[in-house]
Amino acid sequence: KIKKAILDNLDDIIDCIEYTRPKMKKNGNLSSSSGLLMKKEAVVKYKDTSSSSIKGEETSSSVPTWVRVTMSLVPILDFLTGINTQSNFNVDDDSRKISNKGTHDGLNVKDAQSILQSGLYRELLLLYSQTAPAQEVGIGTNDNLSNKERACIAIQSIAREKLLRSILVMSSQATSTLGKYAARVPDFTSSIYSESYYTQHLVDGTLWNALLCNIMQMSNSGGPQLRMKGSITLSAGQLKIRCISSTTQICQRVVDTLAEYQQNTKVGSDGNGNSSNQDMSALHEYITFSNCLSQVEMLAKHWVVVVAKENEEGINDVRESISNILKTLTKVNVHINKQQKVIKKEDDKDDDGDSQKKKVKTSSKPQSDNTTFASIRKCSKFLLLTLDNVEIMTEGHDIGAAKFGGKRISSKTD
Repeated sequence: KIKKAILDNLDDIIDCIEYTRPKMKKNGNLSSSSGLLMKKEAVVKYKDTSSSSIKGEETSSSVPTWVRVTMSLVPILDFLTGINTQSNFNVDDDSRKISNKGTHDGLNVKDAQSILQSGLYRELLLLYSQTAPAQEVGIGTNDNLSNKERACIAIQSIAREKLLRSILVMSSQATSTLGKYAARVPDFTSSIYSESYYTQHLVDGTLWNALLCNIMQMSNSGGPQLRMKGSITLSAGQLKIRCISSTTQICQRVVDTLAEYQQNTKVGSDGNGNSSNQDMSALHEYITFSNCLSQVEMLAKHWVVVVAKENEEGINDVRESISNILKTLTKVNVHINKQQKVIKKEDDKDDDGDSQKKKVKTSSKPQSDNTTFASIRKCSKFLLLTLDNVEIMTEGHDIGAAKFGGKRISSKTD
C-alpha cells in the first residue's frame, strides 16, 4: 500500500523537485549560484554544530532548499528499490517487513515505466546534474570561503552523493528503461565520466562504469545519444578498462591498509601497538562495494560481464587482486596472534599483580577490527565465488532480465 501510495503521488514529488532545483538559462548557465548559496526564497537556515564552528557554538548558514528535499527524497527512493543506499547498500528492513513474501524485489517493469513516464526520473537526473557546481567549488583550496560556507558546500556534496547512489540502484534494477535513459543524458554521463569523479569516488565510479559499459555493449550503441558541446563521452572499451582498473585499485587499497595495520600493531617499547588511529576507510569502501554487488543482483551481473566475459586477462587480474586480500589478511591474523602470545608471555613474568595493565597490554586488536576483518574475508569469498560462476552470471545475457538468467549462484561464502 505504501509503495502504491508513492507511485500514485509522483506528480507531487516532481513538483517539489522542480520548484527547488536550480534552473538553467537559455545560454546554458544556471540562473543562480547553486554551487554555494541559492536565492533568498529558496534557502533555509540550519544550526551548525559541527567541529568547524567556533567553540562549538551554534551558527546559522544558508543551505539550498534542494538539499533538504533531496535528503527527504532518498529514503523514499530506497523504499521503492528495497535497498538502503545510506547504509552500505543493505536490504531495507522496512520494505522487507511490509512485503508479504518477506523479501523486496525492488522495481518491476511497471514501476519503472511509471517513474520514467511521469517525468520523475528526468527530474532526478536534472537535480543531480544542475547542482554539480556544489562539488566543483574548491573546498580547502579557496581561501576566501568561510567555515560556514565550507560546511554548506560539504552538506550539498553529501546530498548529491546519496542521490546518485539511489539513481544507481534504480538504473540497475530497471536497466532496459531507467538505465538506458540515464546513459543517453549527456550532462549526467559527463559528471560520471569525469576524471575528478572517477578518482574521488572509486567504488561508485566502478559500479557506474560497469553499468554504463554493459548498457553500451548490449545496446550496440543503439538509440540516438544526445551530444552537447563540452560533454564527455567514453567508449565501451574505455569504460571496461576503467572498471577493471578501479576494481583492482579498490583491492590494492585494502591490501595496503591491512599491511599498514600489521606494521602498526607491532609491539613497541611500552608493549602496545598504535593501530587505533589508523584510517580504515579503504576496508569500509570494499565492504560497501561487495554489499552493493550482493544486494543489487543486476548490477553484479553487469560487473561480471564487463570484468570477465571474453576477457581472460581482466578476470585473472581481478581474481588475483581479491586473492591478495585474503593472503594479506591471513598474514595479519598470524602476526597479531604472535604478538599476543609475546605479550602474554611477558605478562606471565610480571609479578606486580597489576591486572588492569595486563588487560591493556593484551588487547592489541579491538573487537571492532575483528568484525571488520571477518567482513573483509566474507566479501572476498563472495566476489571470488561470483567470478567463478561467470558462466551462470552471463547465461542468457539480457539487460532487461530480472535475475541472473533465472539461476542463482551458490551462497556458500563462509
